[in-house]
Amino acid sequence: KNNTYTITAEDRLSGVDKVQFAINQEAVKVYAEPIKLEANGANLIKYSATDKSGNSSPESSIIINVDDVKPTVEIAPSFPLVDVNGKMFQRKGNVFYVNAEDKESGIKKVLVKVDAEEFKPYVEAIVVETAGDHVIKALAIDNVGNQSAEVEIKFSVDLTPPSSTIQKAGEETKTEAPAPATTTTTPAK
Repeated sequence: KNNTYTITAEDRLSGVDKVQFAINQEAVKVYAEPIKLEANGANLIKYSATDKSGNSSPESSIIINVDDVKPTVEIAPSFPLVDVNGKMFQRKGNVFYVNAEDKESGIKKVLVKVDAEEFKPYVEAIVVETAGDHVIKALAIDNVGNQSAEVEIKFSVDLTPPSSTIQKAGEETKTEAPAPATTTTTPAK
């Protein structure tokens, strides 16, 4: 959106008197400074030049598409995260995919960051298998430089299996002390 466009004209005999242009349905103006397009989407610029002898060039036109829309990005786990008392946990074997979309100029690159590492290009699904708390962040950049909002997903990995015991129904778990050692004494003769 912030690009500007210049129109140049040349006449070797009498010289250029003026250059005129119109954007979309606006009235024709005399060109004096670079043109800045404000409307998102397709913009039609019509232009022509007149020399000092009164000769006018044929009207030319160009369509310039302005992409002022940020791409969107999302992080999608292969299995839904599990909420345990307000803390999100991943299932074993979970894989995180990053999906980006831009309907205007298209996606140029997608960047991801896992925990404390730097942003790097997203090339394959993300697998996190280290115990503890983790954060995956992602963003997308379209072909004209618009950057998406940064998105993130926070989750924990629990690799400690639960402990378990078995007991007969209706009985309490008992801890028995070892029986005292028995001693035998023989009478003296």
